[in-house]
Amino acid sequence: MHLADTSDAEILSSDSTMFWKRVFPAAWTVGVGAIAALAYLDLIGSPPAPAPVKIVLVGGWAVFSALFQHWFGRLQHVWRVGDNLVIGDRDRGLRLSLTEVREVKESRMQKLKMVTLELRRATPLGRKIVFVPKGAKSIWVPWADSAVAADLRDRMDRLAPPETGRTLPG
Repeated sequence: MHLADTSDAEILSSDSTMFWKRVFPAAWTVGVGAIAALAYLDLIGSPPAPAPVKIVLVGGWAVFSALFQHWFGRLQHVWRVGDNLVIGDRDRGLRLSLTEVREVKESRMQKLKMVTLELRRATPLGRKIVFVPKGAKSIWVPWADSAVAADLRDRMDRLAPPETGRTLPG
């Protein structure tokens, strides 16, 4: 979708998104894969590793490569334009209203803080949008809310319809 005006777009995702989405999984797969292949072919290590160790090494490499690709491959670039979010590409990305976000969750106690937006409806990108928030200081304070997530929650609260009085069953 092409936005008419993106001049007031504020980037919410970190500059490191591309590193974590593309570079890290590829570097892991190639780097650790090369070491696993060299060990499997007995080109490194003295004496050669036993067959079970080789199988565990290659299996661990394959499993972690797949997990890293899954975990980090879903990261998105996210912009806020007014009360809307633009996911993916700033000019042609998926545009969602903040009212379509059901919940904002954050990872805790991880070196890399991630924010997950759970959506009310399915989109071409799925029901969850995951991104690394800009300015996250999770290394120093891993339990603290990111400023991006806190701001999104505040905006969602302001946009939510006022609660109607509920009657108790009598």
